[in-house]
Order: sequence, then C-alpha cells, then structure tokens
Amino acid sequence: MTARVCSDCPATISVQSKGGRCRACANRAARNDPAREARRLAALRLAHQRPEYRAKKSAENKARHQARKDDPAWQEYLREQGRRVQAAYRASPEAQERRKAASVGVGQKLRAQRLAWCPAELRDEYAVLRCDPDGRLNPRGRYWRRGSATMDSVAIVKRAADRGWQPDSWRRVG
Repeated sequence: MTARVCSDCPATISVQSKGGRCRACANRAARNDPAREARRLAALRLAHQRPEYRAKKSAENKARHQARKDDPAWQEYLREQGRRVQAAYRASPEAQERRKAASVGVGQKLRAQRLAWCPAELRDEYAVLRCDPDGRLNPRGRYWRRGSATMDSVAIVKRAADRGWQPDSWRRVG
C-alpha cells in the first residue's frame, strides 16, 4: 500500500485523513475559510454580550497583567520590543523625511524676527537671544545666549566691556 501525500504539501498523511491534507495544511485552510471565520466572529460577539464572560475575561487579564508587572524578564522583553520598534520606525523613510522637515529652520524664525535690524549675512555674528538657564530660547528669559554660551546680564555687560564697550559712551555723542 502506498503512503498518502497531502494535497497542498509533500508531507505524508494517515489513512484516516478525510480531507486529503496534513494537519498544518488543514488548519491553514480552515483559517482562510471566510464562512468559518464569519461563524467564529459571530460566536465571539455573542460571548462578549454576556456580562459573566466579560467579567471572567477581565479578571483573567488583570491577573495576567499583575503577574507580569513585577517579572524582570517581562519588563526586559517590553524594553527590547520598544527598542526594536523604535529602531524600525527611525529607519523608515517616512520618519527620516519627517525629522528632516521638522529640523529645517529650527530657531530660525525667532532669530530672523529678533535680528531683523541686522543684515542676514551678519546675524550669526550678532545673534544674542534671551533664553533659560539651560539655553532654551525664551522671550522672557533672564539669561542670554550667544552661539553656544549662555550668560546672565552681568556676564554680558562684562564681556562687552572687555571688548571695548563703554556704558556711558552715549554721553559723548554730539
């Protein structure tokens, strides 16, 4: 007697197989059957309408979450999964384009507005902007940023005086 072969793959099947497929192919065919999927979804919708079923599933989910919450292996798995997803997102062309578009002109609008009196080619040399102590632009900040240096008003005046500025020079005009 010759061995029977699955109709979808080269696996051998038993004589009792009624569909002519191995177990893996039979399961795959059942999952891809639209009528069977419709029956499964209808049964699932009916089950979710029962309050005792929802309460049971909610309790199971809470217990599973509580058990995993303190498990270091699960926490590491979640961190690693987040790293993989973030790396895949950062590598995608859409994310790269979005980052490139967002970074164009960062701070340039405020700088152009504040330094409108200065010729565009000299703005980098004269740019002194109000900021927070950590250097973030803030129109009401009490610190000043020139290039990468962040200074308070006393340091700004001292720096200007070191470079030849005189606070009462306006009196000598005229």
